[in-house]
Amino acid sequence: MPHSALISPPAVGARRFASWFSVFAALAAASPAYSLGSGDEMGLLNVRDVVLSACADEGIDCAGIGADGVQSRALQDGGLRHYQFDVKFSDGSEIGIHRVVKVNGSGALTAQPAATLQSVMLAHGDVWSFEPAFMPTAHSGSGSVGSPLASSLPEMLAQDDFDVWGIDFGWTHLSAGADTSVLAGWGVDRDARDLTLAMTVARRIRGLGSNRMHLIAWSRGGITGYAAASLDGARPGFSRNLRSFIPVDIYVESPYAAQRAKACTRLAANQAAMAGGVYANDSTLIGLLGQWAVSSPSGASPVFPGFTNALAANFVAAATYALLAPNEPTPFYHLFAGTWDATGPVGLTYSDTARVYQLMAAASPYEPLQLMADSDAATCDDPATDVAFDDRLAAIRVPLLYVGAAGGFGASGVFTAAQTSSAIRQSHVVQLDTAANSLYDIGHADIFHARSARSLFWTAMRDFMKAN
Repeated sequence: MPHSALISPPAVGARRFASWFSVFAALAAASPAYSLGSGDEMGLLNVRDVVLSACADEGIDCAGIGADGVQSRALQDGGLRHYQFDVKFSDGSEIGIHRVVKVNGSGALTAQPAATLQSVMLAHGDVWSFEPAFMPTAHSGSGSVGSPLASSLPEMLAQDDFDVWGIDFGWTHLSAGADTSVLAGWGVDRDARDLTLAMTVARRIRGLGSNRMHLIAWSRGGITGYAAASLDGARPGFSRNLRSFIPVDIYVESPYAAQRAKACTRLAANQAAMAGGVYANDSTLIGLLGQWAVSSPSGASPVFPGFTNALAANFVAAATYALLAPNEPTPFYHLFAGTWDATGPVGLTYSDTARVYQLMAAASPYEPLQLMADSDAATCDDPATDVAFDDRLAAIRVPLLYVGAAGGFGASGVFTAAQTSSAIRQSHVVQLDTAANSLYDIGHADIFHARSARSLFWTAMRDFMKAN
């Protein structure tokens, strides 16, 4: 059963600040399901102007927003709308910004975001951008977006009167075959900068004087979240973005020598690759495995001899540690808990295979090796390869809830949370099996995709944010 371990005194009070303005959405309709904005306008606001102002204040050279302007679509959960736009930088890179919010009215021309007291930013981890990571969608062979498969954390929070925002880190915008040399030097500091900008933009769109945001940051995004939260703690009070921080299933620093040694080994391998001119981790195969499992689950896998496409996808999902061995981050680490027989994982325990195969098919092809190297350098903790962001953890003072899954990083992430200066610091680690059976326990990505994720994980996050 899930358990919540209190590692410092409970909240002594909740902060409530009213948002000064709500944002009105008036977008040209392309279809009832998905309408594309014809310009930079989001109701009364010119989003391009807001972005350029935020970039200037953050000291970032920006070129505005993407050519598609602001896009929006109605969601299956009644009364919700999903907005998205890209922020373009002068070097040609870009990030995506998403908003999921309850609306008054219907249709692209009449829907207006409802006024909300609380807002939250979601930061994804490796491989998957905001939508597949947090709000799964059906993808056709051409990559177009269909309707959400099922209720998701952003939808649940929006229905509960949160203004939900999300980021697509810039490296997720690279397409297969792109020149990956642009990822040289792209580390944690770059993603932390972009996450900070996304929060600043979101707060300004909500209205000047808007209260601060909660931050939910998963996996590698949690490492970036720690970096961004530590920077935020050093900002002048009026410019701070964070209200609370929820790192999900990740550690930055470790008290365990074995974890530090494996991080040092991974770091050395990535440094050698970058020295040889390789700057990206290639996740193309994950996408192909997902596509094959969706289109021909019983067909023979072209990658894993003797496996069907479905079994090959199950192996990657439930035996992830075997692909990372001998330097896996935790023993028997896996994305999804699997049901096993003598040959390996034949199914998934807590998440639906159809949803997981579509998730895999939506994998971003490339991720910066420098980002991975920076993460491992923090854990390795060798002065010769040290990074700065993990030395700033004590600057984090906002309320913090660490969320973990026993089949993922689990309780290993509690140590990093304890290095912060947060007066309100809690942990919620879900363990559904014995420690000896962690191979079968709920996994790293089950947190957002399991059928019982709402009761096991999401409610704890929501309740923590409401209390803080």
